[in-house]
Amino acid sequence: MRGISWSSAVDQMIAACDTVIGLGARTIVPGHGPVTDNAGAATVKRYFRHVRDEARRQFDAGVPALGAAFDLDLGGFADWRDSERVVATVDALYREWDPGHPPADPVRLFRHMGRYHRRATGGAG
Repeated sequence: MRGISWSSAVDQMIAACDTVIGLGARTIVPGHGPVTDNAGAATVKRYFRHVRDEARRQFDAGVPALGAAFDLDLGGFADWRDSERVVATVDALYREWDPGHPPADPVRLFRHMGRYHRRATGGAG
């Protein structure tokens, strides 16, 4: 399981985690990411809730999506591999909350994800 949402409602991602956890499987083979278990699904759920709640605070304060993504405190998730995915997730959240937010532009999002990655890794990668 990976912590990214390109266009799906983040609340639906959280609900999907609840569904997976509710199945009680010992092993989960997600479509993306490593094989995991219910603890892994619960961690992804916590990630989505954290990003949603932090992004909402930024949104309510009038911070643009890109600024919110770059300033968002990932807390205990900051060391996750591919943390730049938060850029796409925050953009998806802003589209949910603001019908006037521009549609997703994958090229633009990947460019900003690259900038985020370079900043997060000190230019490595």
